[in-house]
Parts: sequence; structure tokens; C-alpha cells
Amino acid sequence: MKPRTVGGDWTWRRRLGRWMIGGMLVLGLPGMQGVLLPEAVAGELLLSMQARVGNPGDTVEVALNLEYDKDALKSATAPSSISMELLFDPEKLRIEEEYFELIMHGANGQVLQDAHGHADYRRGPFRVGEPVLAAEKQVKGQVFAEEGRFRIVIMGLNNNPIAPGRLLTFAVRIHPDHQAGESLLIMGNMHETSVANPQAQPLAFAYEDAIIATGCEGPKAPEGLQAVSGLRNGVELSWQAV
Repeated sequence: MKPRTVGGDWTWRRRLGRWMIGGMLVLGLPGMQGVLLPEAVAGELLLSMQARVGNPGDTVEVALNLEYDKDALKSATAPSSISMELLFDPEKLRIEEEYFELIMHGANGQVLQDAHGHADYRRGPFRVGEPVLAAEKQVKGQVFAEEGRFRIVIMGLNNNPIAPGRLLTFAVRIHPDHQAGESLLIMGNMHETSVANPQAQPLAFAYEDAIIATGCEGPKAPEGLQAVSGLRNGVELSWQAV
């Protein structure tokens, strides 16, 4: 069986607590196992990851999405908090911990300000999606680079449900010496992931992991970039948006 594709992105689907006895497929990462499944059970929450093709040395953005029936948004089956752990091969992938500029939010979702009254921002490993912001949740992340683990917690001081959509986007860098053409896997750790409703009751869920297909081309220089010399105090750059 081949990994199924969704919207042109390689994905790998597994189900919590529904392993195929006698048909277990062991992946190339220690302690990580997965099973190919064609479709999710109707009404089940789905945590899906999607990534584009990348080349050795590239940084690839990976979207982490939450999928479920929108009609369940106001019911007890809607999620209010999510704790997860993502696994990857640390010899081939690296989480970019300062890739995104993040506007800092307080416990109730308000924008925090610095000493000068400006929006406080920091660089971090992910960009938060609209469903998380709308639910006034906070997102905490911790990278264990040498172990190949990425912990993410989405929660808040409220019981607001999190609507379906993109939870966040994170970035990974493919090692420059990685063999081109060899796909890379980012998968959810089923034993370290939990989803709960507003009443703090656990919810069943499925994972759809990301497979990054690698090409053999090096990073391309931006087109239409010009440097203007002869300036006293600096160099002016201009480019054509694409």
C-alpha cells in the first residue's frame, strides 16, 4: 500500500487504539509504529499534517490541521484543549525554533505590549492559526532536538471549543546532506497525545502524519532582486513580488 495523498500533499494516516494485529508496519524511527488506513471513522476528530516537497537544505512549512464535522462545534464532541507530541528523525530534520515572528497574547487572548506600548513579539517555532486565536487559547511548544520530539500544548483559561481549521504552522529544515529522493516522516506520538472537550472529557481522534518528499535541486535564488550601489549610508534592495 502507498501513502494516500490529500490535496497533493503526502500524508500517512493512523488510528488511535485500532492497530492492525499481524499487519503492523514498522517505520524507520526507533519506537515508532504506524498503520495505513484509507479513511477516518465518521465523526472522529482528525489531527492532520501536510507538507510540500523540499530539497536538501530547504526549510519546509508544515500545516497542522484540526478536522471534524462543523455541526459538532457546539456539542460535547468539540475539542477545547489539545496536547500532542510530534516525532521526527533528528539526523535528517530540525525544527526551526526562531522561524516565525509571534505576537504575544495573554491568557484571555489579549495582545501583550512591551514597555513602549507596542505589541510584544518574539520569534518562535510556529505560527498560530485563526481557530486557536478565535477560541482565545494559548499555544506552548518545546523542542527536544536531539531526541527528535516536538511537544505542543493548546489550551486556555476557558472552555471555548476550537473550530475546525489550521491550528498552527511549523517549519522544519531538511539536513543539507540528506539523500535526495528519500521521503521524510513527521508523525504524531499516539501515547503522548490527548484531546479533551470543554468538560475535560477525553475525545477519540486520529492522526494523519506528514511525509516530506525530497527532490534533488538546491535552493533557488530569488528572481528580480537588484542591489543599487553608490549609496552613502547603505544599500537599497528592490524586488518584484510573485
